[in-house]
Amino acid sequence: MEWCGKNISVHVIHLTRGEKGKPKNWDWATPETVASIRLSEVNASLSRLGVSWSALTYPDLELIKTPIDEIVAEVLKRVRNRPCGALFSFLPSLPMICVDHPDHDIAGRVTQFVGAAADVDDFMSEIPATLTNLDRENIA
Repeated sequence: MEWCGKNISVHVIHLTRGEKGKPKNWDWATPETVASIRLSEVNASLSRLGVSWSALTYPDLELIKTPIDEIVAEVLKRVRNRPCGALFSFLPSLPMICVDHPDHDIAGRVTQFVGAAADVDDFMSEIPATLTNLDRENIA
């Protein structure tokens, strides 16, 4: 990540552990096993980039069932414990090409509320969390 190379602190917060996101050929995997694998993948990749991270334990694919103020309060605790000048997330209410997921909309809304409550300078909603080649051409 470009910011990591410039000594700008980056911290990633996952709202779920991704326990329901398993490939079709993973019939052998329990939700707990999938969560463990997903978190290990996150840890390996972000550690390599020098990025700290944390994961909340809200049920995957069920953020819509959780009161948003509860999620905001949990994320806000983590944001207020470290210097934070910008937040990045999914665009709320905008389907992502190839990555449309019901929890992404909630994550985007949570980020907006947290940014307002934490007095963060920038919420980078104009830059999607996942870019396709088409998106890259439109931003460049």
